[in-house]
Amino acid sequence: MNDNKHADGGIDLSISLLKANIFSLPIVLLSIAVTYLPFRFFWGIDNLFAEFSGSKNFLLLLVFFFVGIVLHELIHAVSWRLFAKIPFSRIKFGFNVKSLSPYAHCGEPVTAKVYRMALVAPAILLGIIPVAISFVTGSVWFFILGELFTITASGDFLIFWLIRKVKNEQLVADHPERAGCKVVVKSGY
Repeated sequence: MNDNKHADGGIDLSISLLKANIFSLPIVLLSIAVTYLPFRFFWGIDNLFAEFSGSKNFLLLLVFFFVGIVLHELIHAVSWRLFAKIPFSRIKFGFNVKSLSPYAHCGEPVTAKVYRMALVAPAILLGIIPVAISFVTGSVWFFILGELFTITASGDFLIFWLIRKVKNEQLVADHPERAGCKVVVKSGY
């Protein structure tokens, strides 16, 4: 973590994208344990791997995965738009080749509460809800896709942890190049 005070009094609560990917590994393992074990208990595992043994279903899974990655970043942007009224013109999308990380970057400070909501929205909509549906229905597709998108949100969960001590009403500015944000103490950033 880059926990440095800046001249303007702000505190940098960010981490490199590469380190975020590495530090997210325990979150990934926990996510798998928390979701896989209940699904296996209720529905078994026989059909879990058989569903994707054919190349057609595997290719379809890859298509859903890449579309879901784009949706994940769009959900961040829509969350900033809905909860903080940030214009889409102030939200930048990109892909960091070095860390293989897609991103959506909010160009204006928002409250920590809004930042947190935007962090977890993709995990809830694309990950947790589909996994919950799979527990009820036994759908392998909902389980696998929900699991994949819960895992892809592991960096967001890590950032949520990094900012855990920031008060909800405090302004934070999304870091333009790293995972995380800077606490805004004075006007401007």
